[in-house]
Amino acid sequence: MEGKAAWLAEGDNQAVYDLAMGILKKVNARQDEVDDGLNALNGNEEAKLAAAKEAARTELDQALAAFDRQKYTDGEWTQLEAIRAAANSAIAAAQTPNAAAEALAEAKQSLLRVPATLGPVKQTAQSDLENVLATYDRQKYTDAEWTQLEAAFEAGREAVAAARTPEAVAAALSAVKANLAKVPATKGVEGKDKDGGTEKVLLTAAKITIKDRIWTGKALKPVLSATLGGKKLTAGKDYTLSWGANVNIGRGRVTITGKGTYVGSKTAYFQIIPKNVSGLKAGKPVKGKVKLTWKKASKAQKITKYQIRYRLKGAKKWSTRTLSAASGSLTLKNLKKNRVYQFQILAYKMGSGKKYAGAWSGSAYSKTIR
Repeated sequence: MEGKAAWLAEGDNQAVYDLAMGILKKVNARQDEVDDGLNALNGNEEAKLAAAKEAARTELDQALAAFDRQKYTDGEWTQLEAIRAAANSAIAAAQTPNAAAEALAEAKQSLLRVPATLGPVKQTAQSDLENVLATYDRQKYTDAEWTQLEAAFEAGREAVAAARTPEAVAAALSAVKANLAKVPATKGVEGKDKDGGTEKVLLTAAKITIKDRIWTGKALKPVLSATLGGKKLTAGKDYTLSWGANVNIGRGRVTITGKGTYVGSKTAYFQIIPKNVSGLKAGKPVKGKVKLTWKKASKAQKITKYQIRYRLKGAKKWSTRTLSAASGSLTLKNLKKNRVYQFQILAYKMGSGKKYAGAWSGSAYSKTIR
């Protein structure tokens, strides 16, 4: 105020003083605008970095989900999980979107370098097991005896699939061979008809056609057709049927055994797949996010995971996400504004290194993303 008084005393120029103070206020206001702009810019960069990190973590989870646990030993799988943990730490520490992307790319390369030594071992063992069962002549066994063989075979397949080391695979294979050998063959087999020695026709070259079935929780016995040399065979007349348990999701089995002029047997397989997932719904979009919900598969199906795919309505390319069997919802982030998305879901189960997947559900659509 003293400066003001002195100034006014010199010229009593109040107008000049007011003008100067007005200019000073405008300068301060402009500085505030600049500061606000810088803060907004910093906030936008932070949002971009957060979105990049989230996308990298999601892609990393998807990458690991594509690896079949049954093909890896415990030590190899521990390596895979350690790589994911290290990559998540690197992504969290990234200071730029490019750094997050580089951490993801390095992790994906590291995952691919981990050997899957158990997969080929199990595949060879399963093939060996199939060949062993094929040496057993159905004609020499009663129905009860053959049921014992099939039960021992299925138990062996499950034991091989569950093994976590090559040594355990070899032990499981050896055990099932021993169990199969213990089953007595008391029925025997006739080589010729009683009425004059007509040669029997082997069914081993028969072609069996059978469709996959959806899990019901009950033993499945699908309709099949069997042909041999272009001739359609008739059940009950040319062959009898012996079914596997065919209850759980996985591989179903049926064996046809010659009757009348036919001898020998032929086994065919079909897939038992999960039921279609129902109740898929897309919630109200909020800040580029949409929450999906669905009716969880029954525990009796023992599914391994869910797979969700989504795309812009009308687009050709799908993006996918894989979730655990315990999941009942998923929130998708960073969706494009002013667009509509399409979603579908299925459930699958892994067994003996094979994926048994249900059909894709009907589509759910989001409202316009805001």
